[in-house]
Amino acid sequence: MKNRVAANTDSEREFTVYHVWQNMVWIILCALMLVMNTAVVTAAPPAQSASTPEVTGSVRGQVINGTARGEVPPDLVVRLLVSTGAHTRTFETAVDANGGYLFTGVPVSAANQYAVAARYRERIFSSEVVTGDPAAPDMVLPLTIYELTEDPSVISISSVVTQVNIVGDTMEVRQAFTFNNRSDRLLTSSTEVSTGHFASVAVKLPPGAQVVQLDETGRYVLADDGTTLVDTLPVVPGDGHGLLVIYLIPYDNISAIIEQEVTYPLAGEVRLLVWPTTLEIITEQLTSGEAEARTGITYQTFSGSLALIPGDVLRYTLRGAASSAAENMVVTTRSNTVLPILLILIGGAVAVVGSVLFFRGRRPHGEQARQHAIDTLLEQVAELDRLHQSGQLNHDVWHRQRGPLKARLASLMGETDPEDE
Repeated sequence: MKNRVAANTDSEREFTVYHVWQNMVWIILCALMLVMNTAVVTAAPPAQSASTPEVTGSVRGQVINGTARGEVPPDLVVRLLVSTGAHTRTFETAVDANGGYLFTGVPVSAANQYAVAARYRERIFSSEVVTGDPAAPDMVLPLTIYELTEDPSVISISSVVTQVNIVGDTMEVRQAFTFNNRSDRLLTSSTEVSTGHFASVAVKLPPGAQVVQLDETGRYVLADDGTTLVDTLPVVPGDGHGLLVIYLIPYDNISAIIEQEVTYPLAGEVRLLVWPTTLEIITEQLTSGEAEARTGITYQTFSGSLALIPGDVLRYTLRGAASSAAENMVVTTRSNTVLPILLILIGGAVAVVGSVLFFRGRRPHGEQARQHAIDTLLEQVAELDRLHQSGQLNHDVWHRQRGPLKARLASLMGETDPEDE
């Protein structure tokens, strides 16, 4: 579960939608494992249609502990998830003396997705997700687990990208943080902020910020003081743990001073994109750059390589009249349709694929919500493949983005379904 990826530009290299998909895997799998107290299904899945021929194959792999001197417990249980699209079958086995595992008699179809997961130290670890290939029915899915740490000193911020849109008396701020875990342990904590969810990293919001809506997975929790957003997703070793937030700040159509305290050492690039371009931006930390046209909207840009310590403040001032044309906004903050949160931050090439992660208005409930998310993710995978095949997305980015997206899809489809019991 390493979170490393090349992004579209140097300034955005530290953050892409990929990080979000990769990080979402743990939350979905956690929910899955919590409901996996029901009997593991070993019966054959429903028959495949004639258009998706099925053969019998195997899934094997090696579980390794990525922490120095860490060990793989001899009784570790590995679960195999086989998603058929409409249903997910779950199989389990224990590792052997060397940490290896093997599943035989696995139904292999090009219509199926496969992933393995294990619970270790009360945290969930998952492999990449692969699509079945009847021509190569014997699959290898390695799995890495880590020891845990609660030491916040291992965390730093490697990039911050902030997009500001002002319409009328409201600033809409979309912000993406990338964290780096410099240790070889999974950063988490024993502080349970919601059922089964434990605090990991957190960000301070500027005074007056009001979070629009938290995502559907329960990953983020807003602290009681309303100024701190807490992430419950553990931070794996390496760079690339992404945190996204959208919030609103009142704007008096004259000026606003934005001050945001950093909670961890920040050593990396900070970017600011502002619309409309008629606003005056005053900042001593960032340097003005060329205007950028993204998705038909032209943004002022500012950037700088900063070195800040916890308690330091990111600060900028906006002056001038805002636009009164709400229709010029890139997206609305509440919609039943797909919302490409990072469209402005990473460009149009991957506009569709990041959409399901944030801020859908009237959400369906229960099984309907799960199926809705599955359908959306399937569309995103198809769009990602289309962009890759058309040459709009290079192979490395496509590969690294597709795997975690499929992981989330398979994990979501792994939630217990009455028909699977």
